[in-house]
Amino acid sequence: MSTIINKIGNCPLIITIGHDGKMRKNLKSRTVKKLHLNPDKNLNNFGSAVITQMEENNITPYYVIFNIKRLYVDVNRPITVGTESKSQKKYWKMYHNKINEYISNIIKRFGKCLLIDLHTNTKTKKEIQLGYGLDNIYIDTNNYENSTIKNLADNININEKVLILGNQSLGHLISKKKFKTLKNIKCVPSPKHSINTKIYYNGGYTSRKYSKVKNCSSIQIEVSENILKEKKNIKDIAKVLSECLINFTRIHVGKEIVRKYKKKIIGIVTVPLSPGRKYYKICGDSYISSSHINWLKNAGLEIFPIPYNTKNHKYYFERINGLYIPSGGVFASNSKEYYKCCKKFIKLSITANDNGDYFPIWGACMGFQQMLIVSEKNDNLKDLLTKFDSFKDYYTNFETVKDSKESRMLKNISNNFLNNIKNKKLLLHNHSMGLSLYKYNKINNIKNFYRVVSVNKDRNGKIFISTIEARNYPFYGVQWHPERSDDMNEFVIFFKNEVEKNGHSEIFNFNDKLFTKKINCMIYSNNIYNYCNFYWHNLTSSHNKKLCNKLNLGKTTSNRV
Repeated sequence: MSTIINKIGNCPLIITIGHDGKMRKNLKSRTVKKLHLNPDKNLNNFGSAVITQMEENNITPYYVIFNIKRLYVDVNRPITVGTESKSQKKYWKMYHNKINEYISNIIKRFGKCLLIDLHTNTKTKKEIQLGYGLDNIYIDTNNYENSTIKNLADNININEKVLILGNQSLGHLISKKKFKTLKNIKCVPSPKHSINTKIYYNGGYTSRKYSKVKNCSSIQIEVSENILKEKKNIKDIAKVLSECLINFTRIHVGKEIVRKYKKKIIGIVTVPLSPGRKYYKICGDSYISSSHINWLKNAGLEIFPIPYNTKNHKYYFERINGLYIPSGGVFASNSKEYYKCCKKFIKLSITANDNGDYFPIWGACMGFQQMLIVSEKNDNLKDLLTKFDSFKDYYTNFETVKDSKESRMLKNISNNFLNNIKNKKLLLHNHSMGLSLYKYNKINNIKNFYRVVSVNKDRNGKIFISTIEARNYPFYGVQWHPERSDDMNEFVIFFKNEVEKNGHSEIFNFNDKLFTKKINCMIYSNNIYNYCNFYWHNLTSSHNKKLCNKLNLGKTTSNRV
């Protein structure tokens, strides 16, 4: 068994457990009063149950568990009291150094941190006590200067009394819950139960120490040992407490950052705005057509915009479960930075899949074209693609080819749906560039990497490739626009099922989300898109949200999608 059990979580909550260790490590007993030597019985079992219940809700708290007996080291006392030798001090420091490390990590990622120090005791009966660093005589007053949640109250501009006794306090959230196996459990302090006992554990060294760290607050939770003797009771209280901690954290600490990660996250590479527009600077740095976003969200996926000029490709890659390269108003030939971003993510995806990390990609129209150029391995941004007359709402049916029989995508959609799109002109095209079937058959790198799933003819009868999928990777591309029609939802359901196979669970930092504004962009997109989400990578004085509504001012430039 390790001296310390610890884990990095995916939310701004850290749980510390320090008083139920079983190890000795050849240490001598401390000589303080017996009261300060006894373990908190069943604490490790209870704390582990709380963490497990939270993880079942797809939220993992940071946690640090100390496994040395309290008889030898007391980590909830100052080092001068909790230790009496150099070797004891070494283990005391290991525990608190890890807590410090995790708190710094949480604040960097989320902006705020909540520490929960768990304990059990023999002095109370059927109680859950919440310690805020205040004596019980101050709980009902307005004297909260020394409370361990003062930082949180200041951060969210709320009175400490509301956090302790209000309707969104942790005490109130717990008091509202019904326990399955236990009756008459009190949670104090709370709006329902005041502190009317002489024994009140208001918070020890750990909770007081870390509440002094900027942007960190803490609560000590004491549970009566007599209600934790049976496993069913431990599970009952752990379930209630875990749900309440999640809700309290979501309400006051993480807001939208803490959520149940049941939905997989799709990273979408944003598209550069056309720099030739007269009012380009006021509109930010990039955009995504809202139809792409809605298509993915309606299928039950979360989306996370990735700025096309990011230098942190690996950071984003580790935090998304799939990549979506959308259509837009630039070509690889006139935006090398955008192309290089897509290429970097595709290479990361290939490496990941080669190493057993299943990672899917979907490319739409312009994104489809980036995928083909990358697979050729020559960065041929100017000459690989050919002009086609298939712009301005050109509709075709879904024309399969010989290789279509091997398509994973087609094997996972219904026969009725496939027959419908093969027999009716339901595929919407809005592109002026594409890859001819002739070129595909001549370029071995592309042919060996992608199979053709469908082709179409433009208005002049020229054949272009319209759907592809990688032979050995979960990469899929369409030159057309299934996101523009509800009739095409079987494709996004297929992609969602592919995304579900990815296990990435890291989450984004507090300030990773781009500022965004949804804008009517019909004129900007040459009547292709109704709405677009515009993104500011870094807000500057040249950006103007209100004027950005009038993107149509000035002569339009090339804006093929």
